[in-house]
Amino acid sequence: MTKRADGRCEPPRGQGPGPRAARRVRGPRPDKAFIKTGRRAKARKKCRAGDHGLARTSPFQGSGAVARSQRARAMRRPLPRATTDALSLRYHIALEAMRTGSGYRAAAHCLTALVLLTRFLARAGYGCMSEDTQAVCEKALADAFMTGNATEQWRLSETGYQHMAVVLNLHDIQLLTAPMERIVEAGEQLNRVKAAALCRLSGTRRARA
Repeated sequence: MTKRADGRCEPPRGQGPGPRAARRVRGPRPDKAFIKTGRRAKARKKCRAGDHGLARTSPFQGSGAVARSQRARAMRRPLPRATTDALSLRYHIALEAMRTGSGYRAAAHCLTALVLLTRFLARAGYGCMSEDTQAVCEKALADAFMTGNATEQWRLSETGYQHMAVVLNLHDIQLLTAPMERIVEAGEQLNRVKAAALCRLSGTRRARA
């Protein structure tokens, strides 16, 4: 090391500054006050841009309120077309299987749900389902369950198929026109009917035992 006229030391020629000297050359590290100042500046920029965070705390503009509003609007609209197509396809497949004699228990249950849902939606004001059509469909399904449970041959009679096709056409229109909230209510009614039927079935089995 050689000492200069001003009293500072400098390394010999051919040698650069050491690692500590290199770190000193980079300048001092910012202190906490400088970091806080930078954060305040970023916050001021967000405020000027409109991102002040009030949308997350306002009871009228919060994400929960927006989600509830969007859900309410969606419930007042019909089901998405993809959903209605999927539901309709399932019913059409079940009906065709029961017509050709290649049906199965799940297809008979599917058509039973179809008749009940169509009746519930018709009572809510979406279409008209006559009592004769409902009675013929119920009788045809009852016969199909009796024959299927005994012989594993699941099919509908020709008359039953014709009336069931009328019901399915009406239900296709209901799926396209009825709001989602009405379809959900019909589904809840169907679940209550199923629960009551299961309770009666379990009570009958206990009585027989």
